[in-house]
Amino acid sequence: MACQEVSLQLFGELRSHFNARLHDSAFRYLPLREHDSYHNLYIPPTDDSNPSYQRVVRLLATMDHLHYKAFRIQLKKKRRMLAFDFRWSSW
Repeated sequence: MACQEVSLQLFGELRSHFNARLHDSAFRYLPLREHDSYHNLYIPPTDDSNPSYQRVVRLLATMDHLHYKAFRIQLKKKRRMLAFDFRWSSW
C-alpha cells in the first residue's frame, strides 16, 4: 500500500511539473476542469495525423487520473482518521 501511495504521489508531481512546463505551449488548451472538480478532462485530437500529440494527450490524461486517484485515497484516509478521533473523543 505504501508503494502505491508513493507512486501515485510521484505521478501527481509529474503532472504538476508537466502542467507548468506546457502552460505556454499549444497544450495549455487541453485540460478542462469542471467546476468544483479535481479531475481534468482531456480532449484527444480527432485526426490521426500527429501520433506524438495523441501520445502526449494520453500521457497527461493518465497522469491526471492517477493524481485524482491519489487525492481520493488521501481524502478517505483523512475521513477515517477524523471518524476515529471523533469516536475516541466522545468517550
